[in-house]
Amino acid sequence: MRLSNNSMRHSGKWLSALALVLTIAIGARAEQFPTIECDTLSRKHLTMPTAAHGDPALFIVGFTHASSEQTDFWAKEVPKDLVTTYTVAVLQDVPRLVRPMTLSSITNSVRRNKKTFTPDKLDRFLVIYKNEEQLKAAAQFQAPDEAYLLLIGSDGSIQWRFHGPFTHTALKDLRDHLKGMRQ
Repeated sequence: MRLSNNSMRHSGKWLSALALVLTIAIGARAEQFPTIECDTLSRKHLTMPTAAHGDPALFIVGFTHASSEQTDFWAKEVPKDLVTTYTVAVLQDVPRLVRPMTLSSITNSVRRNKKTFTPDKLDRFLVIYKNEEQLKAAAQFQAPDEAYLLLIGSDGSIQWRFHGPFTHTALKDLRDHLKGMRQ
C-alpha cells in the first residue's frame, strides 16, 4: 500500500504532536526524593521518604560540618506546626573510626538547647552514611557549606528547594508552597 504525499505529511504532523505531548508529560512528572537509608540520633534505622508516612516533609540537609550553623538555624526557625521537619547530617566522608565521636558531638549539640529540645528531635535528626550523590542531585547541590532544604509532597515528589542561610522571604516561600500543596 502506498500513501500519498498528503497522507504522509498529515501522519508526520500527528506523530510530531504525539511526541511533543509525551515529552511534556514525561517532563511534567515531578522529581522524586531519592530513597535514602539513614539512622536517627535515637538509634532507629529508617528509609526515607517512606518513613515520612505519606505526609509532606521538609528535609534540612547539611553536607559539611560548616553547614551545621545554617541547618541548626533553619531547624529552629521553621515552626513545629508548619510541617514535619527532618534535619539531615551527611557523614559519608567521615572515617568509620571517627563516626561514634561525631555522632556523640551532634547528639550533645541537639540536647544542649534546653529551650527547644524534645525527645522527638532525636527521632527527626537523620544521619546518612551513603547515597550522598543522589541526595546532592536532588538538592541541586552547589555550595558545600550551605543548608539545603527539600520539601516533599505526600507522594515523595520534590515540591520546593532552597539552599543558603535562613531568610524570612524563603520561609514565606516555603509557607506558600505548603499552602498550595494543601489546597
